[in-house]
Amino acid sequence: MKIILNESEQNNWKLIHANALEVSAQLAVNENDWAEAQQLLNTAKSFLKGQQNSSSLFIQKWLAIVQMFNGNNKVNSTLKLQGVREQAIKNRHWETVRECDLYIAKYLNDFNLLNKVYLGTPYREYRKSMLESFQKNKNPKENFCWNPSLIID
Repeated sequence: MKIILNESEQNNWKLIHANALEVSAQLAVNENDWAEAQQLLNTAKSFLKGQQNSSSLFIQKWLAIVQMFNGNNKVNSTLKLQGVREQAIKNRHWETVRECDLYIAKYLNDFNLLNKVYLGTPYREYRKSMLESFQKNKNPKENFCWNPSLIID
């Protein structure tokens, strides 16, 4: 990663550099190094000033996640990530929607939302990592009712 960061900075490849910083921030998030993640994401954001593309959306997503887990304003933090989620829906970027839902579920300890994400995820390894990072003493249900208003007794 250091090679990519160095080469992209030296050659002024702003998008590649911002992407490498974002991936480095993800590694910091996985290690719960919130300060490092925040710094990397802020730097990445500065390289993409004014751009509205998937890279800037990813940076916004990770900034919201860092602020959510590192801050103390539960409502504001969740709203920021909800805003990223809404933009991802507009962009039809379903992986970002899934990630937003997953981190909101983790943050709020919302097992129903985790079930929704888990059962809507076709990727076995992603499902496995979701469970490992949530609560080890809970297992997902085998089904999930997507629209309870359609249930007829």
